[in-house]
This record gives sequence, structure tokens and C-alpha cells, in this order.
Amino acid sequence: KVSVITIIFSLLSFYLSYDANNIATRAKNIAEKSLIITQKPRIAVEAVTFKETDSYILAEQTKDGVAIKVRFKIFNTGNSDARDVRISDIFVRGYEILNIYNPPSFILTETKAKISPSGHFVLAPQESRLAEVSMEFSVVDKRAVIDMLEKIKNDALEIPFPMEISYEGEPRIPVKEKLGLEMVFTSSFPKLKYSKKIE
Repeated sequence: KVSVITIIFSLLSFYLSYDANNIATRAKNIAEKSLIITQKPRIAVEAVTFKETDSYILAEQTKDGVAIKVRFKIFNTGNSDARDVRISDIFVRGYEILNIYNPPSFILTETKAKISPSGHFVLAPQESRLAEVSMEFSVVDKRAVIDMLEKIKNDALEIPFPMEISYEGEPRIPVKEKLGLEMVFTSSFPKLKYSKKIE
């Protein structure tokens, strides 16, 4: 016959072993989360002026219309590499830029926003990369070109460049994130609003 004491001892041993395993598992999970929080890459963005104009927007008259460029730096402020960093297609549309004209009927054609650097790249901790976005517009009324350039010069025109920057951590830091940016540029002052999605 199995004594009551033996049964109690067996149950106690089982629960102690089970609890020890749970404690070890929880400790491991806490350590992994702590590693990710303290060591993961962190992306930030800062608008950059053009030296030739000391302005956040470079706007030039072309043969058929206007060429517009903006620049910004992408920083990794975290403690590990940001890998597979990609800048998405820019979601800007000409009518968004030129909505001060009602209706904005003078736009003839517009090019898709060009992003440099294209493709993906790696940012080491505290490293930065200069990025540039450019667009061109062909217009019907050439007088509107002069008006547009004057408005940009006088901070009377806001240019929105919404985009996403995606990146991931090193193998030991299993994190994937998308940084949404609502960037609105004027000649003298850029506005940045962040939103983040963790995968």
C-alpha cells in the first residue's frame, strides 16, 4: 500500500518541478524581451536643407514645367544593425501638392516620385544615410510655373511626401518594423509625424 505521506511527497515534488520549469521559462522569455527592447535597431528621420538654396525644398523650372526635390537623413539610433532597410514608393500625388489651385487644372503630366537610394541597405548603430525624393511636373500654363516657384520661395506652398520605411533586426534580434511618415515640407520648416507598426 502507498502511504498518504508518499502520495503527498510525490505531488509536492511534481508541483515543485513544474513550478521550477515555469520560472525558468518565464526568466528566459523576460531575458529575450529585454534583449530586443534594449538592443533592437531604431529608425529616425530628419529633414535636410539643400546647401545651394538653404531651403528644405529645391524647386527648379524645367523645359516643360517644374522639378521638385526634398532630402532627409535616415538614422539608426538603436544598438544593433538595421537590416533590409527599404524606403517605400512615395504616395504623393500632384493634386495634393498643387491643391492651392482650384481646380488644379494646369498639370499636364507628372512623373512617379524617384527615391534615392533605391533597393535595400543596412544601417549600423548610429549610422545615417542621406535620401532624396524628386518629382517632375509638366504644366499647361507656364505662368503657373513662376507662380508655383514664388509660392515655394515664400513658404506659401506645403508639399506632402507620405512614405514608409521598413527594416528588421539581426538574427539575434527577431524584430520587423514599418515606420510610417507623414512628411510635409515648406521651404523653411518641415513637419514630421511618425506612426509605427511592429510585425
